[in-house]
Amino acid sequence: MREGREETFHYEMDSTFSTAVHRIVQKYGDESVLELSRMLKKGQASTQEALLQLGLIEESATHTTRFGGLGESLKSGLVGLRDAAGLSIASMDDPRALPALHKALDRQTSSRLLYDLHLVGEQLERIQQCQDS
Repeated sequence: MREGREETFHYEMDSTFSTAVHRIVQKYGDESVLELSRMLKKGQASTQEALLQLGLIEESATHTTRFGGLGESLKSGLVGLRDAAGLSIASMDDPRALPALHKALDRQTSSRLLYDLHLVGEQLERIQQCQDS
């Protein structure tokens, strides 16, 4: 994952690093997601990008593990990681994230991130309403 250190990242734009994250998760599954989660605690730009990529991967085999890692990242002391987790959760469109998201909203100190997480919550609540109908 060293190649990510020299890249500039833009949300939902492919990069050498984002492509590598997707390939690693597809090849190694849950173990790779758990290892990425351990890396994320460092809070570097490349780890934030890895977190964003976890939400964009469309693979059901690792969904639960990725989902759990994103929920844990909402508890991070680093605003950048919480922000990336919120974006990834929004990308996954999984209303099961609502309890973790509500807890994150209760603890949030950044007004900008509070607003963003609130929007993610509204999105997930609309999805849940559609699923319940």
